[in-house]
Amino acid sequence: MTDAHTHQPLPQGIVGVLNVKLSEANADAIPQGLYSVGIHPWEAHLPINWQLFSHLAQKAIAIGECGIDKNSIAPLQQQIEIFEQQIDIATQLGKPIIVHCVRAYGYLLNIIKKHSKQKWLIHGCYASAEWIKTASKYNVSFSIGPKQIHLPHIADVLNTIPPHKLMLETDDSGISISSLFRQISADEVVIDNNFKTFFSL
Repeated sequence: MTDAHTHQPLPQGIVGVLNVKLSEANADAIPQGLYSVGIHPWEAHLPINWQLFSHLAQKAIAIGECGIDKNSIAPLQQQIEIFEQQIDIATQLGKPIIVHCVRAYGYLLNIIKKHSKQKWLIHGCYASAEWIKTASKYNVSFSIGPKQIHLPHIADVLNTIPPHKLMLETDDSGISISSLFRQISADEVVIDNNFKTFFSL
């Protein structure tokens, strides 16, 4: 069973990607196992240690979570510039990107089109079914977590996401990934295969 994005230590038997915030990272304590490292849009206004970022990115399985969030106190243009810098590093290293996006899906789609060869995982996807349908034409996968399964339009979202582009995540919820699989009756074999394909495992 796989967890595409989590902030919690992984239980035994679960293969997942641990999110590492650059602001909390340490060059002398590189995480064991699979991890991603990113500059969250909520922290885009803080000083950035790009040397530490590049160091951690070398062994990370993905870059992120990073992206655009209109609820962040950082100016939108600043968020986009920092997001683009992380995209450039991911492209140089040949690594996929785990995206955080809130109320900025139009901006995000333009960035995806600009970097069309990049692999993207839209984590905790709140997008509309229409947006998902458009983004699916690109190298974009989608991860659903506990906060999304109660959305009024979640049935449309799950029906719109192509089966080979769906993953599940616990994010920062503390809810077990197994309970999430049960709640949406996900096909474990398909989801786990999507995970392995996306992260090149």
